[in-house]
Amino acid sequence: MLAETVAFTVATPTKEEWVMKAFRKAMKKYNPPYQPPGGGGSPGGGRSPGGAAAPRQAPVVNADVRPISSPSSIFHRDRALANNFLDKLKLYFQVNWAVPNYQSFITHAAFALMYIKGEEVAGWVRDFGEFLGSLDPTNNDGLIVWEHFIDSFHERFQDSTKENWG
Repeated sequence: MLAETVAFTVATPTKEEWVMKAFRKAMKKYNPPYQPPGGGGSPGGGRSPGGAAAPRQAPVVNADVRPISSPSSIFHRDRALANNFLDKLKLYFQVNWAVPNYQSFITHAAFALMYIKGEEVAGWVRDFGEFLGSLDPTNNDGLIVWEHFIDSFHERFQDSTKENWG
C-alpha cells in the first residue's frame, strides 16, 4: 500500500494586498476611490512612471527633532477647501520630515484624521480610523496607506465642480 503526501502552498499576501483588503473591509460602505486609467495612486503620489512605489530614502533620525508649527486648518467638509486642506497637510509633513514620529504613513493618515471634524464627516473619520487600527505598523506601513487616505479623501470630500487632479 502506497501512501501519498500532498502539500499545499499558500501565498502570503504582499503588504499592498493586505492593506487593500483591510481598506476595502473598513470602507465598504463608501464608493471605492477613483483610479485613473493605467494605474493607481494620486498624482504626484510618489510613484515612478512604471507604477512601482518609488524607493524612500532612509531618513536621518534624530530623537531630539520636534515638529515645527501645526497644520493651520480644520476640515469641516467644505468641498471648496478640500484641496487647500490636503496641500497644507502635505506641506506640514514635508517641513517635519525628520520628526521620528512622522516617519510612518499610518501616522500621517491618523494625524490628518485629527484635523477632520464635524458630524457630517464623523462616520468616515471613524471608519478610516478603524482601517488604520487594523494595520500592523511593522508589516503594513507604507506609501500605499497614505495614498489610500488621499484617494478616499478626494473621492469623499473634493469639490466635484472643479478640475481636481490638475
